[in-house]
Amino acid sequence: MPLSPSIQKIINEYLELPSNKKASYLALLCYYISMFARETYSGIDQGSSHSAVALMIYNELGHRVSRQLISVLQEDDTAYPHGTFLQSLVEYAESKSPSIEHDLIASLLKAWKGLSKTSDES
Repeated sequence: MPLSPSIQKIINEYLELPSNKKASYLALLCYYISMFARETYSGIDQGSSHSAVALMIYNELGHRVSRQLISVLQEDDTAYPHGTFLQSLVEYAESKSPSIEHDLIASLLKAWKGLSKTSDES
């Protein structure tokens, strides 16, 4: 499925960011993904296998974002190319679950808004 214009705009603008802002964005993105992941805890406590699978998917998203963050901070190029990274996250979530894809898109938007807020303060 094609990306929404707002997500495509974020991807395009992310590519233009200096490394320190890319790192900030990825850290915020990881934070928001973990917020959605925490919502699965009560289902897991009640024995829901759906919640356990969802938590594994959120964990994988968080892992991929944190790996990309490490790549930015260490200035190495062993992770995903920046030009395809965010789109690959959306595609992964889309292949796993519509609700997780929705949460990832919300995380992308919230992180972008959070990055804009920190940029305004600096």
